[in-house]
Amino acid sequence: MAVKSNKAEQIAADNRYYRATGVSTLKALFSNYLNFRGRSSRAEYWWVYLFGLSFALIAAIGLPVALAALLGLQGLTIKQWLFSLGGWLVLLLVLFVITFTLIMIPLVTLVLRRYRDAGLPWWIILVQAALYLATLFLKPDSTLRNLLTWVGATSIPILMLLPSKALPATTGMDDEAGSIDSTDSSKLDG
Repeated sequence: MAVKSNKAEQIAADNRYYRATGVSTLKALFSNYLNFRGRSSRAEYWWVYLFGLSFALIAAIGLPVALAALLGLQGLTIKQWLFSLGGWLVLLLVLFVITFTLIMIPLVTLVLRRYRDAGLPWWIILVQAALYLATLFLKPDSTLRNLLTWVGATSIPILMLLPSKALPATTGMDDEAGSIDSTDSSKLDG
C-alpha cells in the first residue's frame, strides 16, 4: 500500500490512510466512509479526484459507443435511434443515481477531512451547499446565479489546494519505526 505516513501521523490524523497515494486512495475513500473526525492530505483528495475524472471521461466516451454497437443502430433514422435508445438511457440514469448516492457520503467526508487538514472549519461546506441551493431559486441566466454557480464550483478545488496544517503532537510514539510505546498507549484511546 502506498501510504507515506508513519503510525504516529496516522494516529494524530485519525486516519489510517493519511497521506495515501495512488490506488490506495480509493481504498481509503471507502474505508473512511463515515470518518467525519479525521484528516486527509491533499494527495488523498487529488488522487480520488483524478480517478473520478478518469472514470467520468471513460464513461462519457465509452457508453455511447458501446450502446451504439450493442443496439446495432447503423440504418436507423435519428427518431428511431432515440426511441430505441430511450430504455438504455433510463437504465443508465438509474445506475448513475445509485452510484452517485453510494459515493456521495464518502466524498463529503473526504472533503470535510481535507478542510480539517487545511485548518478550515467544517461549516464551510454548509456555506458552499447553501450557495448551490440558492442558485436553484434564482432566475436562469441571471448574473447573480452565474456568479454563485462559479463561486460554488471553484471554491472546493481552490480550498483543496491549501497546504496541510501541522499534526497535533503525539506522545509515546516512535516516529522512526511507527510503533506505539506500550506505556503510553492509554493516551491513544481517548
